[in-house]
Amino acid sequence: MENKNGLAATAIAAALGAVAAPAAEADGLTLSTGFDYSRGKYGGRILTETTYIPFTAKYESGPWLFKFTVPWLRITGPGTVVGGGGEGIVLPGSNARRGSASGQGDVVTSVGHTLIESAENGFVLDLVGKIKFGTADASRGLGTGKNDYALQADAMKSHGRFSALGTLGYKKMGDPSGLDLRNVWYGSVGAAWKFSPATSAGALLDFKQPSVDGGNRQRELTFYAAYRLGATLRLQGYLVKGLADGSPDLGIGANLSALF
Repeated sequence: MENKNGLAATAIAAALGAVAAPAAEADGLTLSTGFDYSRGKYGGRILTETTYIPFTAKYESGPWLFKFTVPWLRITGPGTVVGGGGEGIVLPGSNARRGSASGQGDVVTSVGHTLIESAENGFVLDLVGKIKFGTADASRGLGTGKNDYALQADAMKSHGRFSALGTLGYKKMGDPSGLDLRNVWYGSVGAAWKFSPATSAGALLDFKQPSVDGGNRQRELTFYAAYRLGATLRLQGYLVKGLADGSPDLGIGANLSALF
């Protein structure tokens, strides 16, 4: 298994990847792309809109998973939201005017290893290490320009068609010039139901500590679904409702992946 401008993207990837297909069927190279759109005022007065389009290559072999994402990002707002795709942060202060910037976002790589996979009791535990490289243009507000490092555990317990899901992670934040960011804990809890061999859906509650002193925490509720279009294609979609000032008010996204 393996957190959008907010948290749900990583949690959704974990949940859908775990529920939609058995591990043996997932071995090989998977290429995917999609979109993530979110909007909100993040505790301020001015609306921020973020569009995130990732291009991802993922390779799975036995207990190992390797993932590499290069995104395109567009942010329209007062400059208080930096980055996207689960790597975004909300900064203090607010500009009086609403501006826009677009370009390549931060490249993200991760390596995951399945520590426990028990068919007998339906339990899976993965450990994932992740690096966000500061490749986005910090001068235009598309990123911090610094690397972040994260380590997380993903767990799933299945019983029949029902699965309980959970993620807990810790992220070491890189400090941009003039700003001291806090390292943060993040995670999610949720549930999924497999309606058929091709269709699954569920809900997730995601959380993340604020990255700056006095900042707002992130908390979001996500509803998602996945549908397998034959043996190698999978379509995923989700809807997000923010529950705290550190999260977008509303988000929507979809992803199409192909296994080779």
